[in-house]
Amino acid sequence: WEGAFPEDWKAMKPTTPWGELPILETPGIMIGHEIAILNWVGRKAGAKMAGKDEREWAISQQLLFESEDIYAKLSKFQPTAKMKDKATPQELEALWA
Repeated sequence: WEGAFPEDWKAMKPTTPWGELPILETPGIMIGHEIAILNWVGRKAGAKMAGKDEREWAISQQLLFESEDIYAKLSKFQPTAKMKDKATPQELEALWA
């Protein structure tokens, strides 16, 4: 595995499944989006990554997707270099209420 930002991202971007990173390139397929990559890795790893039963697998899927929901909510409020105050104090308080 090589974890590196592509040197010529501008040229590579249109060749990716969704025009964004991360991607995982395997023989015969390029997988885009972190959840699809995680599920592919879990499938390739087999039973040892699936949990001991359907209940454990379902719990792992719930946690995975809930973490995506939390990240999406938090990213709306995270300050960036271009936008220092993305949320008012009232919006932040409502987020955590």
